[in-house]
Amino acid sequence: MRQFGLHGYEATSLRAVVGDANQNVSSVKYHFGSKEGLFDACVRTAARRLKAEGPGDIVTSETANLADLSPERAQAMIRMLIDAALRDALRRELADELRFLQREIVIGGRGAGIFYDEVLRDHVAFFAELFSIAEALNEEDARLRALAIMMQTILFLSAGPVIETGIGWRITSERIPALVDALYPEPRTDLFS
Repeated sequence: MRQFGLHGYEATSLRAVVGDANQNVSSVKYHFGSKEGLFDACVRTAARRLKAEGPGDIVTSETANLADLSPERAQAMIRMLIDAALRDALRRELADELRFLQREIVIGGRGAGIFYDEVLRDHVAFFAELFSIAEALNEEDARLRALAIMMQTILFLSAGPVIETGIGWRITSERIPALVDALYPEPRTDLFS
């Protein structure tokens, strides 16, 4: 993911990837078939992690209970999802994975389609349902609201290095509550404290 995230699919050599992993080209060919197979496995690995932890586990565990949510609980879940996404983005051990996914999403790379199919589609649908409940929006307006918040979050996270280098402001975990307030300025609740 590190090499693909830094250079993109086309500019990444298989030799650079195996050099980082202390492996050989034969092992990649055996396990993944090709550079394309390895790349797709990287996207699917990142997608599985997003589904299994961070915001993804909330989506999975709460989907069946949406009909019973009050508007206040839906608002709290939205805030919690944004908070979880921002906290996830600050985890140093995920920097290569996030750079890799961000690059694919921003440039519409070959991994973007896999990411959309395996993660984003479900997250947008879930988020839209939450907005429908929290803000009494119709389906289309809820979907637009969900996409707007999600894209603001992704763009903000992608801009992290630009913000740090350009204006000298480092995004840290202590700033997460202020970022959540900026992205979703709804009243705080203690439902998830």
